[in-house]
Amino acid sequence: MKELNLIIPDFLALSQSTKNLSSKTITAYESDLRDFCNYINSDELNEKQILAYISELSQTRKLKD
Repeated sequence: MKELNLIIPDFLALSQSTKNLSSKTITAYESDLRDFCNYINSDELNEKQILAYISELSQTRKLKD
């Protein structure tokens, strides 16, 4: 997901400036977003891919909603 990777820095900068988030939160956001981009293996994002990623987080990594 090349295009999404390109806008991550802008999203993080905007989030930090408008929400006054800590640097640890921004680092966590960046890690999560890059992980998501690596999981998506096509250039077209759709609902099925998002739900599959959420399922992956829930089942494999034992993360909660």
